[in-house]
Amino acid sequence: MAEDPTLAAAKAAQAEAKSTKRENVISTKPNAQYMLARIDVLTQIFVFRLSNLLESADPAGPEKDTPEQPPSLVDTANHQLLADTVTMALIRAAEELMVLTRTMKELWLLGNLDTLVSDQTNEEREKTENLKKDEDAVVRGLHEWFKQNGDKLSRPLDEQKGEEDTKMVND
Repeated sequence: MAEDPTLAAAKAAQAEAKSTKRENVISTKPNAQYMLARIDVLTQIFVFRLSNLLESADPAGPEKDTPEQPPSLVDTANHQLLADTVTMALIRAAEELMVLTRTMKELWLLGNLDTLVSDQTNEEREKTENLKKDEDAVVRGLHEWFKQNGDKLSRPLDEQKGEEDTKMVND
């Protein structure tokens, strides 16, 4: 059987955590990067467990084409124990995947999965802040315009048109 990928995945996650700079504020909300890494690890574990189960399903093993004698009772008991152990490991891996998907559904439904705010790059944040500043400037400009021209809006359009016509004639 192959080496268990759980240890390799844990080491890779630790190395990635050390290599990335963490902000001063530690958030307890899971982000998209964490969820994607967790999905990758759990699917690798699930595939590994499934391959172990399929390898253990062949009682003769890959080295024997046909057994010369029927398997002994001890061999059968050992094979049964191995099959039970590998099956339980596969079930546990499937349960972990189900727990993760349920957690993701709950976070998505409750709005606690912080994928939009914390995963933005600095450029996107700056662009968003600049757009907010521009929006505020437009709103202030509109307020000023309405303060200056609000009396024209309250009069009927015919009076306003007459004033515009006289201004054009005078100019």
